[in-house]
Formats: sequence, C-alpha cells, structure tokens
Amino acid sequence: MTDSQDNLAHEVQDLLAAAGKRPQRKLDHRAPKEAVLTAWREAIDQASAPAPTPRRQPTIPRWAQRAAAALAGMALLFLFVRWFDSDQVELLVVTAVLLGEPQVTTIVDDATNEHHGSAGIGFASSIVATEPVALQLADGGELRLAAGTTLRFDTADRWFLERGKLYLDSKRDAQRGISSRSILTPFGAVSEIGTQYEITVATNPLVHSGVRVRSGTVRIDSPTEQRRLEEGNALQLTSNGWSKTSSGRGPDAWRWVIDAAPSFHLEGATLSDYLAWLKSETDWQVSLSTDAERLLESTLHGDFGAIKADQSLDVVAAMLGLEVAGERDSLQRRLEL
Repeated sequence: MTDSQDNLAHEVQDLLAAAGKRPQRKLDHRAPKEAVLTAWREAIDQASAPAPTPRRQPTIPRWAQRAAAALAGMALLFLFVRWFDSDQVELLVVTAVLLGEPQVTTIVDDATNEHHGSAGIGFASSIVATEPVALQLADGGELRLAAGTTLRFDTADRWFLERGKLYLDSKRDAQRGISSRSILTPFGAVSEIGTQYEITVATNPLVHSGVRVRSGTVRIDSPTEQRRLEEGNALQLTSNGWSKTSSGRGPDAWRWVIDAAPSFHLEGATLSDYLAWLKSETDWQVSLSTDAERLLESTLHGDFGAIKADQSLDVVAAMLGLEVAGERDSLQRRLEL
C-alpha cells in the first residue's frame, strides 16, 4: 500500500469514528399481519354494506302502456292494409258477378276464364256478354251489359266499349264532381257526374250509337268538341251528326236494363228499402195512403226469384195486405189499405 492510500484509509476511519455508531431500527414482525387483517376487514365491511338506492325511474301507468301498444298495432295494421289495397284490392274492377256468366279474357296471358258468383275481375281484362250480365264494381257501383256486348278494362278507371250496350249506376253523389272513370268509345270518351246512364256502340259505331242519361249528368269528349248531357236527355249519332232526344222514362224505356237487373234481396229488408230500389229500377213514384204509412218500416220476407222489378210491386202489396192503385202507363203508384 502506498503512503497516499494509507493516509486515505486513516481519514475514513477517523470520519467513521467521528460519526459514531448508527442506531439499528427495531423490526416489528406484526406489521404485515395487521396490514392484511385491516384490508380483510375493509373488504368485509364493503361487501356487507347496503347497496346504494338506485334513482327511481318514472313509471308509466298500465293503461298508457296498453294504449301505446294498441296505437302501434293500429299503425301496423294501417300499413298492411295500404299495402294490401295497393297490391290486391285496387287490381279488381269487378268484385262480384250478380247475374249471368260473362266470358272473361285476361289480356296479359290471353287465358279465358269463366267467372260466376263472387269471383273478381281485374283490369287488363276483356268481357264478352252472350246474355244479360250484372256486375258489382269495386267502388260500390253496378254495371250491366246487354247480350252481345264486349267491354275492355284497360285500367280501373279507363274502359273501352267495343260494341253493344252498357248501363252504369255509379251511385255517386253529383256533389263530388266528375268521376276519374272514363269510358272510351269510337265516338268519344264518356265521364260521369253522379249518375245512371247507358252507352250504346252499334255495329256501325258512327251511326245509331249514343248516350242516354237516366239521372245525373255525363260529359262526352270527342276529338272536335265537348258536350254535357243532363238527366232525361239522350244523344244519338246519325248520318247527319248528333241528334238530341229524350232518354225516356219507365220500365218500357229501360226494358233491357230491368231484364239485366239482379233480384232485390227481399228477406229482412223494410218496405222503405224496397221502394227506394223500385224507384231506381222503374222510375215509379210510389206513395202510401195515410193509414198505410205506418207500414214503411215493416220487415219483408221471402224471395222474388225470377220476378222482375216492374212485376214486384203487386207481390209486396199482397204480402202487406195492400192494394196498388194507379194507371199502368203512369209513373205514379199508390199503396192503399
């Protein structure tokens, strides 16, 4: 060891002697155990403490829940009906065949099907009537076709009468304005304003064809002019152009229409119901004597069968013990006790 190293060693020893002996820390062997015990007790206390009360959510009364569920169900039903109507119901022009057996050709696939009873007929169809036919329309109206008539439904509101005669009782209120339905013919398009009317397309469509209005008004649009035809009037094409005449009233004037009428559903109807139907079919105004007026709401029973409208009044009068007064050629009838 060199002198410098020896001197350094002596200095270190002198410094240690000057600092004195370092105190020793007394170890406590219980500290780890107490720390573990404290942590365990805290965990037990936390686990056994009651759970904090959750914030109370507002409750909805049961009636309100049911009302909401009902509204949701109605909304779904409405959407379904809208879909069903658009894809199914609106495809039908005719919902029932009331009289006769028309021959129906579906233009799309050129398939011919016989329809009878409650069968429906859609647009893009052509109907050939070999006998008088009565049809229930999807919009609530009634359509009748004379034997020898061919009618085509291009769309629900666009028809084409190729030949023959049709009679339409649209059961529309004239206050609703002109209908969207247009019936095309070789001489023009016919639109209705709440009415009963007939259209005829003759073999030579530009002669002896025409329109008769039984009630209400129709509009005729041709390439050269527009005409309105009021109740009780008729227009007929001749070799000299249009000729305006009377449409005629009473059973004789509308014989083919009465022959094509479905029978009135007598069972359960009232006398008032029957008289309203009789007027629409025959133009008869039926009044009751003072002592017979009490029978207006009487319920009728039975079935007319093949009896026509202008033959039915005598049958109903006999059921109720009444007598029919009035001239046979008159449009006025009276029921008396």
